[in-house]
Amino acid sequence: MIASSLACRRGAAVLVLLAGLALAACGPSSGDDGLSDDQPPGPGLRVEPGDVTLTVEGGVAATQVYTVIAVAADGGETDVTDEATLSLSLPSLGSFAGGVFTTALDRGGRAVVRAEWQGLSADADLTIVLRTVVVEPGVPGDAPDRFDGAPEGGNAPALRYPASGTIVPPNLNALELQFEPGAGNDLFEITFTGDLVELVVYLPCTPVGAGCAWLPSEDTWDLLATAARGETPLWYSVRGLPSGGGAVGSSTAQWIQFSRDDLLGGIYYWNAGAGAVMRYEFGRRGQSAENFLGVAQTGATTCVGCHTLTRDGSRIAIGLDIPGPAGIEAYTVSTREKLWGAGGLGGGFPTGDSDGANFTTFSPDGETLAGSDGSNMWVRAAGDGAGKTQVLTNALMPDWSPGGDRIVFARSATSVPFGGALGTSAGSLLTVDTATWTDQRPLVTSTGTTDNNYYPAYSPDGNLVVFNKSALDDSYDATDARVWVVNAAGGAPVALGNASPAPGGDSWPKWAPFVHGYHDGNIMWLTFSSRRPYGLRGGSAAQVWMVGIDPSRAAAGQDPSFAAFWLPFQDFTSGNHIAQWVENIDRQECTPDTPCPTGEFCEGGVCLPVVD
Repeated sequence: MIASSLACRRGAAVLVLLAGLALAACGPSSGDDGLSDDQPPGPGLRVEPGDVTLTVEGGVAATQVYTVIAVAADGGETDVTDEATLSLSLPSLGSFAGGVFTTALDRGGRAVVRAEWQGLSADADLTIVLRTVVVEPGVPGDAPDRFDGAPEGGNAPALRYPASGTIVPPNLNALELQFEPGAGNDLFEITFTGDLVELVVYLPCTPVGAGCAWLPSEDTWDLLATAARGETPLWYSVRGLPSGGGAVGSSTAQWIQFSRDDLLGGIYYWNAGAGAVMRYEFGRRGQSAENFLGVAQTGATTCVGCHTLTRDGSRIAIGLDIPGPAGIEAYTVSTREKLWGAGGLGGGFPTGDSDGANFTTFSPDGETLAGSDGSNMWVRAAGDGAGKTQVLTNALMPDWSPGGDRIVFARSATSVPFGGALGTSAGSLLTVDTATWTDQRPLVTSTGTTDNNYYPAYSPDGNLVVFNKSALDDSYDATDARVWVVNAAGGAPVALGNASPAPGGDSWPKWAPFVHGYHDGNIMWLTFSSRRPYGLRGGSAAQVWMVGIDPSRAAAGQDPSFAAFWLPFQDFTSGNHIAQWVENIDRQECTPDTPCPTGEFCEGGVCLPVVD
């Protein structure tokens, strides 16, 4: 090794690899006890060094030697490295051979080194910075040299999607970057720069609309997501160059951020074109949404549309055909077994029950279903539909709070057709106590026919209510509808200007049931349907978009939203609505003697969708 510029401090070591030359690691300085800040002296176990930063560059692995020390009650120390077990909290970053850690060639990130010996354990911090280059197929091998040697001042590309200021979960897995190439450019360089990664990608133009698109490979996405998980934003820009020679042009830089946690569970949404409820298990790369419940599997004759699920994903209630009001059926999700049906064309249970529902919501424990028949609100047993009881009049679009103590709903000033049922006009939002159904509290009050508030939904922590606001007097497919949020206890509503800007056309906001972390605090995830164009791909069909929400900003009266992004598993040509989230995709169990439904296969004892 060649030692140079050693950054030594108490319990720290730095190892940097540049151009294949390893710079020597430094351990504790003279007189230093070698303890990391997290390891106080005393009996127990200690791992040295306690805080290491390694930089991997040029595809050359970095190594670090660790020492595990047992500290006796009398202060005596023994090197037990050969007897200890060393492991890493994020195994993809590298591996141990005895006390020697070797990095992966293409990963950066933060992890904890864990040493274990005779029932004792000790931790040390590890940070790996990655600098690497990806050359995509179809690009000349000397592309890096062409960009390095080209003069500035060429025609500049322009980034078009995603918008700057987007945050995504690390396991989104697929996010297409779209850009206009700049006249004459056909060779491109995209550079991502963050706390723990510098990635340069060389690529040709894959035509999309009036520009180009780049979809990171699975390895490239994992590289970025691992290094940027929970960190400050990644800044990125694209440079363009004519492959025949000329000046290079540079786009304006934008940023994207990754949350700290993977998003689990999944969503069920209505595909209007298929007339069915679709399902997607989040994080499955390469998987399109699967057809979960359609006409052939239910009592519907034309369409399965409005739906709601229990938080744990075990039960679903669906609306059948025209919502005037719609017939309703309830199913066990794992087996798609019908539990009961009522009203509309579904009919049949309980005897004499002729009405259905347009909007429904389950109690947090999944045992009670509340619904609105287009005018009044009722509750009934979720398991068999029995005990239907009207609890409120003029109460639409209910949503049950996570704590179970209140329901938020919309109240319309006048009746308005909702595709044959009832929507809201000059709608106001209220909450009601679910124990007595008497304590009704105004939440957002309409000021008149140019202020329509509807589609309310509680956040997973119960502190916020998201809703739609429109100046039009019909809540159905309002072209100016935007997404707002208000404190669940009341206060001034805040428009999600970053996520749902004018002119609108955004509706059916729904929360994912998790509170996650990101670099600046907590984040929650929200989806809504939008007719906005999907970058350079355009389109006008309603599609499901997703956005991160920072609850601390909402509490401060600020716009809590980041920029929204398009969910990549949808049918781009069909209208998609009502993305209802669940904590878990409840799948059918299977054995060799109990085959899975068509389009699924048995793996690990459960039925999984066939990947396209």
